[in-house]
Amino acid sequence: MELDKSSWIFKVAYGLDEKYDRPQQVSLCLLFWRFWTHLLFWWPIGIVVMTTLIVATSTVGFFFGYRPSTAKGEDFYVQYPLPRVFGLRLWPISLITLIATAYYLPGITMRTVEWVSSAPKNINLSTFWWITGFLLCSFLTRMVWKFLGTETWKMCKEYVKAKKQKVCPIVTIKY
Repeated sequence: MELDKSSWIFKVAYGLDEKYDRPQQVSLCLLFWRFWTHLLFWWPIGIVVMTTLIVATSTVGFFFGYRPSTAKGEDFYVQYPLPRVFGLRLWPISLITLIATAYYLPGITMRTVEWVSSAPKNINLSTFWWITGFLLCSFLTRMVWKFLGTETWKMCKEYVKAKKQKVCPIVTIKY
């Protein structure tokens, strides 16, 4: 089996590795398990962790006059030209936002809890679940149908054949 370096399987399995660490040939079994563990475990964890870090640091930075940089060659965060308060650059709107949030948050929370607790009285749940189930099944059927024509499906079929023969062929990566 041959695999192109620009294929989706290769990008998921070896996309984060350094260029000199990427193999020229790899066992199909190793590629199969590496692909699925990266797709279902490492990539989602990485996306969640990086998104959380960026949102948290951007939020904290916003209150102290920093913003994420968009220009190449700059630091990751750049300071706004703002006045200093207690030695920190502080944006006045951040204080207003903080005070307004502290004032309005309890009321918003209570209204949300009231609305959620009264939702079952306002919605016919059997119809809601029937429509939700129908849409979910339609979506999953379409995804399975699309999946059957992909290189991932081809790799899965090859892996099952190889496991039945108790041998794992070598996959050559075309660079």
